[in-house]
Amino acid sequence: MQSVPTRCPFCGSDLVATELHCFGCETSFQGHFSLERLARFAPEQLPVLQRLARLSPEQLRFVEAFLRAEGKFRRLEEDLNLSYPTLRARLNEVLEALGFEPSNRAHSEQTSSNVDREAILAQLEAGEISFEEAMQRLKGA
Repeated sequence: MQSVPTRCPFCGSDLVATELHCFGCETSFQGHFSLERLARFAPEQLPVLQRLARLSPEQLRFVEAFLRAEGKFRRLEEDLNLSYPTLRARLNEVLEALGFEPSNRAHSEQTSSNVDREAILAQLEAGEISFEEAMQRLKGA
C-alpha cells in the first residue's frame, strides 16, 4: 500500500485534505485535515485508528481516564466518582464500539459478597437501612 503524500510535488508545501467522504452512507465532511498526522502511521495501524475514530467523545474520555488509572478500577471509581458496575458497563460499550466482544468473565467473577456489598450500599444510600445496620451487614458479607 502506498503512503499518503504530505508534501506538494510541485512546491514542497504541506498538503491538507479539504474533504473526507464515506461511500457507505454518502456523508462528506469539509474542513482542513492534516495529512502529516495520518502519514506518521504505518498502513497496518490505520484500521486501529478507524476503530478509535468511531468512539463517541464520552467513550474517548473514558478511555483516557482508564489509561490514566492504568486500568485499575479502584482508581477509576475515585477519579470518575462512578461505581464498579457503571465503569464495567462503560468499558463494555467501548469494547463493543471497537468491534470486540466484551468478556463477561470479569463481571461473572465478581463474588456474591461484592454483589451483596453493592446492594447494601445502595440500600444505605436510599435510606432503606441505617448506617449501623449497613455496617453490621457489611461485616457479615
